[in-house]
Amino acid sequence: MDWLQTLGLLWMTTTPSVEKSSQGHSLHEPVLQWRFDIVPDLQNSTSVQYSGVNAYNELLYVGTSNRSGVLLVDHRYGVRVGRLNTAAPVQATPTILSLNGKHQLYAVDLSGMVYAWQLPEKGTQEEIALQPKPKSERSDEHKTLWETPLDIPVNTPIESDGQFLFVSTNNDIVYTLDMDGNVIWRFAHKVSPTRKGNLQLFGAGSPLLLEDSIVVGFSDGAVLRLSKNDGTVLEKVYNGAGRYPDVIAKPAAVQGGILVSGFEQPSYKETQESVLWSQSFGSVEGAIVDPVDGNGLFVYHAGSDGQLRKLDTSTGAVLWEWDSDTGSALTGPLWFEEQILIASHVSGLFLIDSSTGKESWRSRLHHRQTGYMHTPLLHECSMYGITTKGFLEKYQVCDGSEQ
Repeated sequence: MDWLQTLGLLWMTTTPSVEKSSQGHSLHEPVLQWRFDIVPDLQNSTSVQYSGVNAYNELLYVGTSNRSGVLLVDHRYGVRVGRLNTAAPVQATPTILSLNGKHQLYAVDLSGMVYAWQLPEKGTQEEIALQPKPKSERSDEHKTLWETPLDIPVNTPIESDGQFLFVSTNNDIVYTLDMDGNVIWRFAHKVSPTRKGNLQLFGAGSPLLLEDSIVVGFSDGAVLRLSKNDGTVLEKVYNGAGRYPDVIAKPAAVQGGILVSGFEQPSYKETQESVLWSQSFGSVEGAIVDPVDGNGLFVYHAGSDGQLRKLDTSTGAVLWEWDSDTGSALTGPLWFEEQILIASHVSGLFLIDSSTGKESWRSRLHHRQTGYMHTPLLHECSMYGITTKGFLEKYQVCDGSEQ
């Protein structure tokens, strides 16, 4: 099958979702609502928190890099209301899916265990808003559905198409599970002996899901398209020269091919195992496709050098670039009302105009805020993010009613 044609037809699968409840509002500079320390009394002051935050109803779900479990925090008050047990720390952002009208939470930890919980179904947002201050323990409302051991550390989020779960591990091994936790297939990438310079620190990156296949990059720079059914290798190409680590960013599907990016090596668009163009900047989080561009050619690329760029993927031309002045890696771009919300691993938050690349605002926020490993979650005119030092924060970022 022609990879070019497949990806050309399916580029819209990577279009980021926009919170409908926030449409019609303009983002203003964040105003702090509350701050909660998710790792109190942590002795190691150099520790970095890698997990992001997810939300369902009135609860936020958060993993920590130093302690086991998934924390439950009531987003209205910034109060911890429970903890779901895991065998090891959870560094990947928990995943929430809706299946047959029910919502389920999935998480992976550093022992290689995959977990599934049934989330408590509550009333409407109006009913939730009328509830009294939360009780101190909500963990008992979450039913454990299953646990599946993979025995390999995992620090990338679970991806799902609603039929299967796809898990990339730190040892260049990818698993596919069904929704009941059964392993469907396992693919172990064999590192090329000619590319021994890489350090296998991140292993397989987060996979890009297509209609009948997935695209995933590995630590030696290999980019593979695998069949969803059995993990058969359908296409293979190498990115970069094998230096550490060549592919850790999630690929992006664009019209006519894909765009992959390594931390130090070029980003490029490929088709039929050939490179059409390359650039001299890399990425940790990768790129998103412009959701209003009907041709699907423009992407916003978050650089590991602290610069956000808009690229024309038909030629590799940089249409504009914006500098965060941090010299550090940026988080994944988040599209909102034709603007890009992005954060730095060592600094604050930024809002960039998608057409011009002009900065709308930047915020250093607070002296205790030292950067983010993931772009904060935006919902109902509020923003929720975890700083690298372990503070879960809620900010008001637009004017509008919140339930």
